[in-house]
Amino acid sequence: KGAEEAPCIVLPGGDEPRPDRGYPVQPHVRFCQLWRWSDLRLPQELKKLPVCQTPHNNVIICVNPYHWSYLSKPDSPPPPYSRHPQELSKSEDSAFSESRLTSQLSGSGEYSKPWCKVAYWELNVRVGRQFQTSNPTLNVFADLPHGDGMCLETLASSRITENASVLQTRTKIGQGITMFKEDQKVWVYSWSEYPLFVNSPTLDPPNSEKLTVYKLLPGYCINIFDYELSKLNQRLRDSSTLKNGPIDEYAVRISFAKGWGSSKSSRRCITCCPCWLEVMFLVHR
Repeated sequence: KGAEEAPCIVLPGGDEPRPDRGYPVQPHVRFCQLWRWSDLRLPQELKKLPVCQTPHNNVIICVNPYHWSYLSKPDSPPPPYSRHPQELSKSEDSAFSESRLTSQLSGSGEYSKPWCKVAYWELNVRVGRQFQTSNPTLNVFADLPHGDGMCLETLASSRITENASVLQTRTKIGQGITMFKEDQKVWVYSWSEYPLFVNSPTLDPPNSEKLTVYKLLPGYCINIFDYELSKLNQRLRDSSTLKNGPIDEYAVRISFAKGWGSSKSSRRCITCCPCWLEVMFLVHR
């Protein structure tokens, strides 16, 4: 189920669907329907994952269903989990800058400068050191056969806790997430068997007084941050909405298995979640 990297399975790609020829199901869509998502209908609902090395064209296409993700959009399933007041108090070491992004990919496929750093939290306690990367793809996980990235199990082993909720949620992180940067967008894919809960300043209108917490189902992928949209939002944002202080424009939060902010939830804010990530995007001058 994607725990170990598997090679591409390549088949002829065929022509793009056309109205005068009907709408045949493309091979990668068919494989994903059979093995993962029976409700999948259109190729536009899929996004290729970084693990896939096959170019997407009309000549050949990879049909490995674990090289694809189900694309989640803010206005489509999975739905918003809750809306809650802006969490305006910044976690320690949060990155906040209005500088323009200038990092470029080097010849080795990495960005010349680190583009993000990730902190792992258990409730209101940061666990271990921050993880910084210049690689366009970052895996964050607790348990992988051949893990390469940020291992939360290793970080958690340095902290002794008797909190039952934290201990239970640790076991649900599993394969975790893959976060990857493409041009001016950052995507998050969930390998976990349990939902993720995310919020981001670029998933809401610029003058919104509340952030939406989105529930991301296993196997789904979401555009969690957009640099261009972030800059536009900052220009459009009405200062009168900032009643309680500045907003951290370059940080998103991801909680494993547990949501927050819902009227039905006892967790009113992200620091009430047992296991969560703070992702801080580094914007260089």
